[in-house]
Amino acid sequence: MMKLVRSPDAPEAAGYSATEKRYSVVLRAEVVMDGSAEQIWVRVINISAGGLMIVAPMETVLSGNVKLSIRHLGQLSGQIVWAKDNCFGVKFDEAIDPEALMSERAKRA
Repeated sequence: MMKLVRSPDAPEAAGYSATEKRYSVVLRAEVVMDGSAEQIWVRVINISAGGLMIVAPMETVLSGNVKLSIRHLGQLSGQIVWAKDNCFGVKFDEAIDPEALMSERAKRA
């Protein structure tokens, strides 16, 4: 089951600009930047309809368009929109339904 991390309508979210519910997850994913053949293993730590947050190995540099492969979820594409230390925010090219996606993943696992 996913845990709701932050909801824009929660009192503690005052002043927070995100408009989507974020769910805490721990998933292993493979990231490939456009124009590169290098595959980088990362951890997905939260997911929403519009994107996700990943933690990469230290010293990893990610930017631009990326493809993410997550076991039992398939491939997602998006763009790195922020980075801080070894954490990166990815905005999906197309919105997803995170609850349906995780439910489908649970069935396949």
